[in-house]
Amino acid sequence: MRAKHKYNPRSKEGARRIAQSYGYRVSIYDMPQMINLMARAGIYLADVDYTKNPEYLPFESDPDLVADSTKTITL
Repeated sequence: MRAKHKYNPRSKEGARRIAQSYGYRVSIYDMPQMINLMARAGIYLADVDYTKNPEYLPFESDPDLVADSTKTITL
């Protein structure tokens, strides 16, 4: 029996259970925030094109979001 008769497809959990009952598996490529986090740590996936998709770019690559890292702090 497929889960489509049992769960609500409009809710996130119901949609996940229905997709799982049809054999769909979640992968790292479905999570752009996780790819971004890995890129910030210096881990780059071979199958991801970071230049075409701006949501995969690391946070530090956007100059508007990052303060000047070359500024010296005096104590």
